[in-house]
Amino acid sequence: MTPNDRFATKTLRLDAVFKWIGRLFMRNIASAHVSQHRKVLRNLSKIISLPKKSGIPKLAFLIGTLALVPALSVASPATSNEASIDILSTITSATVTVNEGGSGCSSGRQWDVGVGRCTSPILLSSSSTSQTQSGSCPSGQLGSVTLRRTCTTRNYGWRVPPSGGTVPSPTNPTTTSCTAWTTSSSCYTPTPPPSPPPPAPSGPAVGTAFTITALICDYNDPGYYYGPGGASMYWFEIIKAYRNINSAGRCPEAGGYRYWIDVLGMYGFNAAGWANTRLALTTAAISNGENGPNGIASANLHCQQRANALFGAGKTVATYVMNSGNECRVTSVN
Repeated sequence: MTPNDRFATKTLRLDAVFKWIGRLFMRNIASAHVSQHRKVLRNLSKIISLPKKSGIPKLAFLIGTLALVPALSVASPATSNEASIDILSTITSATVTVNEGGSGCSSGRQWDVGVGRCTSPILLSSSSTSQTQSGSCPSGQLGSVTLRRTCTTRNYGWRVPPSGGTVPSPTNPTTTSCTAWTTSSSCYTPTPPPSPPPPAPSGPAVGTAFTITALICDYNDPGYYYGPGGASMYWFEIIKAYRNINSAGRCPEAGGYRYWIDVLGMYGFNAAGWANTRLALTTAAISNGENGPNGIASANLHCQQRANALFGAGKTVATYVMNSGNECRVTSVN
């Protein structure tokens, strides 16, 4: 017998043994020739109906009947519903041993109490775990990348008699499979640092040109990169719209530039949102007089403030260069 064999052993009075063997053959009648089973069962029935005090005739008759058992085993090959039966008897009692997992199961199979037959290894249990890994953002970007997947471990074997305790499969007790990795990313491109302001002129003179750094005309001006990623495609559109409305054709101040980007964000970074923002910008410019003389006066004021910062207050007079966006020139030196 092998370690995989499992036994159920009963020591009974002969009358009970005969009845028990009869029931066993009734359950397994399909595994041998029907005519031989019927002969065995007729003999068993005769044994069971004999008087209780005729123990020796019963035993003799039982031996004659069980002589048919080898013929049954030879006549039909082992199937998942068969079992090996061993009988050790005395005059008044018998020990019957039923091997539910021995020669009745083919190689690689065992009796499983859950399915009630010989079977290949079945799934006994499974468990799942989540796995995570950290990744890196592409070069030049900041943030984080997280990879996730779920792995499932499955255990195979049998639930063996009599108690249903589990026995692992000797060839493939455990398998593990995992889903594909899924990726979540918070990577983004950081805003580049602002460009340094242009160097101050060596000395003021009539015609000296300089720019107004408080205005934003393009990506070279500090404050151009502002707002979330969706705003980037509208940065230059806001500057262009402001210059078209302003009578001097100047660029917006940094504060006004940020304000209109925020307004656009409120409406939405899309075509409809931009249409609403442009209408609001036009309405505000008309209300403030930026589309008339006030626009030119405001541009000249910005130039004079920048000249005072560069050359000293009261040293020069500077005016705005029309439609330049942010350029000024010194018109006189004191």
